[in-house]
Amino acid sequence: MFDKKSFKIKNIDTSVPCEATLEVHVSKDAIVKHRETAIKNLNEQVKIDGFRPGHVPEKVLIEKVGDYTITEEATRAVIDEVFSDIVVESKKVPVNQPQITVTKLAVGDDAEIKITFATPPEIDMADYKKIAKKHNASTGKIEMVDATDEEIDAMILDLRKQVAHMNHHATHDDHDHSHGDLEPVELNDDFAKKVGPFQTVAEVKDAIKKNITETKHQKAMEKSRITLIDAIVDDSKIVYPPFFLDSEQNIMIEEMKQELGRMGTTLDAYLKQINKTEQDLKDERKDVADKRVKSQLILSKIAVLEELKPDENLVNEIIKRDMALTVCPLSNLELKVVTDLKQHPLKTMLNKGIKATVNSDDPAYFGGYLNQNFTAIQEALSLSKEDLVVLAKNSFQYSLLDGKRKNELLRLVDEYSINN
Repeated sequence: MFDKKSFKIKNIDTSVPCEATLEVHVSKDAIVKHRETAIKNLNEQVKIDGFRPGHVPEKVLIEKVGDYTITEEATRAVIDEVFSDIVVESKKVPVNQPQITVTKLAVGDDAEIKITFATPPEIDMADYKKIAKKHNASTGKIEMVDATDEEIDAMILDLRKQVAHMNHHATHDDHDHSHGDLEPVELNDDFAKKVGPFQTVAEVKDAIKKNITETKHQKAMEKSRITLIDAIVDDSKIVYPPFFLDSEQNIMIEEMKQELGRMGTTLDAYLKQINKTEQDLKDERKDVADKRVKSQLILSKIAVLEELKPDENLVNEIIKRDMALTVCPLSNLELKVVTDLKQHPLKTMLNKGIKATVNSDDPAYFGGYLNQNFTAIQEALSLSKEDLVVLAKNSFQYSLLDGKRKNELLRLVDEYSINN
């Protein structure tokens, strides 16, 4: 940890929900200690005729930028070095990129800075078990509802039209679809063999009936689930940082772009057609985005409270597909994914054969770079040397490096492991 004499937190303002503003005093001695670092940084940044970046004589640089600029750069260097210590001492957890402002600065004097960042959502959870019990009592068991003859016939007709379309293009070159409506093919066993692994029309109808029935049941289950989640959200008190809503609105816009793309058009064309802007769409869907954010937060909270475990089928599929999963232990701890690193699932993941990697997530904010994450999780879970080697090799094996470079680095890991 950095010498705490270099800074002092004068005030922590949490009057704005899910936001913290720290007023921090930075000592002049710490600033002076970082003067050389500041000069080196500025030497790389400043352009002076006749000199290459990084090769400007110090005297020339000081004359060019002045002592005030050097002091400001030195102050920021101090902030960079002690930021994680400031966060730890404040006992506030940043969940976005902090805004750092120098509010008082003078050459040869102490400095004052202001750091503002979003903090985790605040959730006063409703009694979700009571709400679920009431919901289930009122809805009862959701029964399977068979597909009707009309639904089956409509699906059959659509398939007959699709087969007619494919038959036409197999013998014609009018791929611009200028052929207009085509007569549906005859409903017989030849038709059945063209739409799937069927031999008769009866088999096709049975498959369609089963599919429609299951789809209707799934939709009914989903509708019931959404109603239940909405009830829990409505009875809970949820406050979250504004950027959560912005992110969800952007996700919804991306979803719309993809849907329009499948329809053969673009968002720009659609906006022009309805005479609206992208911001108009975001504003119109603000309530929906808010509900989605709150629903996700509630579900995450319930998952933690209920100590839900991953589905074994999903785990097996991840292993089967040889997918790598990243974990950021110190970030997981700070964001309360786990309350103690001894509860972290990394060791279990390795034992199951999941290809995991240890990563650092915003190290300045969550208290550690890669080595600190490795050290903390190794101590908490008593990871063996073999575990650490596997984690190190996974990080290279599942990176975007080319094969040759991967093999070089994997060889170095093996050599280090053998010799140490």
